[in-house]
Amino acid sequence: TRTPLCGLGGAMTGAEDVRRAMVVACCCARCGLNPAAIHANPALRALASQASQRNQWRITPSKQLGDSAMSTYAEIYYHLVWATKGRNPSLTDNLRPRVYAFIRHKCSEVGAFVHALGGVEDHVHLAVSVPPLKSVADFMESVKGASSHFINAELRPVEHFTWQRGYGVLTFARRDLPRVVAYIHNQRLHHSESTTWPSLERVADRDAQQPAERGSHG
Repeated sequence: TRTPLCGLGGAMTGAEDVRRAMVVACCCARCGLNPAAIHANPALRALASQASQRNQWRITPSKQLGDSAMSTYAEIYYHLVWATKGRNPSLTDNLRPRVYAFIRHKCSEVGAFVHALGGVEDHVHLAVSVPPLKSVADFMESVKGASSHFINAELRPVEHFTWQRGYGVLTFARRDLPRVVAYIHNQRLHHSESTTWPSLERVADRDAQQPAERGSHG
């Protein structure tokens, strides 16, 4: 056995493709997954192959980060998480793909690079690199405000949709990107098996009766 590349403990086999998959899927004792299951999953094997190529996850200089930063090289990774108002399970299976597509569009519009996007019915996780001259607060206001307006104006749910005030944000190193990406892609599994990582699930939860996030009332 070898020390897991995901750095979370547990044993690994010597098969190269399984080791790569474990980097992406956090396939170790803490996550509750096993190498055989990952090895048998074509989608995870493909993702592992991509993640194993070092440059796959790099932010290229300047042009990918917007015109205002053309002379700047930045490689900053954020994990962001935010919730629906009152933790209402509003993001149904029918809504999530369209909401995620819009969030990706909005991120691209403001020059942000999305590494992973996912979640469950009551909250969203986003691994992203934001243009260096744009604050995280301004970025989140844009994403939350525009997406809630899109949900209410275009998707028209039965109940008016609102994001909860606040969000959680952490920075992390490039070496941790594959396991953060895997964690986001495997949200449903982590929640169903109670293997969530508290540090990546922390949101500034507020009382459901508090006013909506500025710009998010649609």
